[in-house]
Amino acid sequence: MPSVSDREVTLIIKADGSAAIKGVDAVSESFKRVKTSGKDAETGTNAVSEGFKRVSESGKKAQSGAEAAGAGIKKAGADASKTKKDIGDLTDSFFKLSTGVNQAMDILNRVGGVAKWTLEMAAFGASVEETRQAFSSYARSIGVDSNAILEKLKRASGGTISEFQLIQSASKAMSLGVTKDGDQLAKLLEIARNKARLFGSDTAKAFEDIVIGIGRTSPLILDNLGIRIPASFEKMTRGMSEAEKVAQLAILTIEEGSKQLSEMGGMVDSTADSFRKFEVAISEGKSALGGYLSQLTPLLVPLSLMVQMTAALARNMQITLVPPSLPSV
Repeated sequence: MPSVSDREVTLIIKADGSAAIKGVDAVSESFKRVKTSGKDAETGTNAVSEGFKRVSESGKKAQSGAEAAGAGIKKAGADASKTKKDIGDLTDSFFKLSTGVNQAMDILNRVGGVAKWTLEMAAFGASVEETRQAFSSYARSIGVDSNAILEKLKRASGGTISEFQLIQSASKAMSLGVTKDGDQLAKLLEIARNKARLFGSDTAKAFEDIVIGIGRTSPLILDNLGIRIPASFEKMTRGMSEAEKVAQLAILTIEEGSKQLSEMGGMVDSTADSFRKFEVAISEGKSALGGYLSQLTPLLVPLSLMVQMTAALARNMQITLVPPSLPSV
């Protein structure tokens, strides 16, 4: 029986030659199979080569995709950085707007403060002028000169009481029927000034207490100021009218008060009086300025309203920004 391997072919030829032919056929078949296997191997090799080509192309495509993805990531990062910068610029713009609005509101508030102060000064000046005119009218109605009375009171006060306070005190004294005589009013003011210095109180308040004590015919009020009225006052004024009692008490008060003042060496300006004069000077300056500004009140009122409305609008426009927290890129 013939034996065929991958490397050699053994032929046994019989006498009739059949075996040899059969063997040759087997060899031929083997060669065919080998040839077919070679073709299959070649096909397989080609397939493998094609596979490698496809793998290579896929790798190139993958590399190209990776490069495109990297470029996209870089672009996304650049866009994010630009967006962050734009937000920062927008925030800065709002901060600048907020600062401008706040500064404008501060200026308007200052202007509003000045307008308010101006109106208050004008109101004070108008009040002083109103009191002065009322005193002048009242003095004229009882037959006296208001200016002459004020001049005597100013000298008696030594410049330590403002004109406004003097007018108030004189008006009260005259209204209560104490006296309408300028000299007597001046004397009472000197006594009040001495008592205020003695007790460490205010001259205007001491003068008011003296006027009320006399006007209400109350020796007890005067006694509280150290002005001793004779105990026989009620007896000596019995049968007098109320006005006559007031006049008599005023005379006794002036006599006792002047005596005490003389015993103390008279009225001499003190260091404290210098400060009082300074305060009065400021008060008189405010009064004069207020009187001038009061003439401008018709113009200041609408201006003040306009400033207040503008300030309110600016206040409503205040902007407070908190920059957003952006993730780092």
